[in-house]
Amino acid sequence: MMKIKFLTKYRFALAILASLIVIIAFGWGFLTKTQVTKATSLTWRPARQVVESALLQKVLTENFQLVNSENFPDVNQVKVVTLAAENKYFVFDFHTLKVCGTAGCLYSAYTTDGQNILSLMLNPQLPKGFSLLVQSAEKRNGYPCLDVFQQNSNELVSSSHFCLNSGQLVLLNQSLKEIEL
Repeated sequence: MMKIKFLTKYRFALAILASLIVIIAFGWGFLTKTQVTKATSLTWRPARQVVESALLQKVLTENFQLVNSENFPDVNQVKVVTLAAENKYFVFDFHTLKVCGTAGCLYSAYTTDGQNILSLMLNPQLPKGFSLLVQSAEKRNGYPCLDVFQQNSNELVSSSHFCLNSGQLVLLNQSLKEIEL
């Protein structure tokens, strides 16, 4: 009888406590899947110094269609940035006109095991204060997200936010930022 009165008297408090436990458990699960830290600027380095030669050869083979006796671009010119969290991936800049057009030049992202997770045509010419690529503060599934900036007009730069989902970097959000003159 005493137990029933105790439970009846504190029923509301127990319901709130149970709700808080559920909210905390859900929040903890979300935080372990998506973590936010500080955004990181990226530095381009020679690919030969950063990437294993087998991966570099695979990337070149997949991104260039050679005609007759045409050669691959100079491997020494290929640059790469590394985006790292628990897992990492590379974004390649081929530094050759063979993969450039009116929309810009080809940039390709690969995981360390050689999976192509993104290819974009980007114009590297940006106004002062903007970087082409920035490692986002957000992480998904152990991989850092990527922010890509492109100039849209004399007044605007677009920011595209990509995160790894189902084996590909997927566009999650886009916004426009004004260029401060």
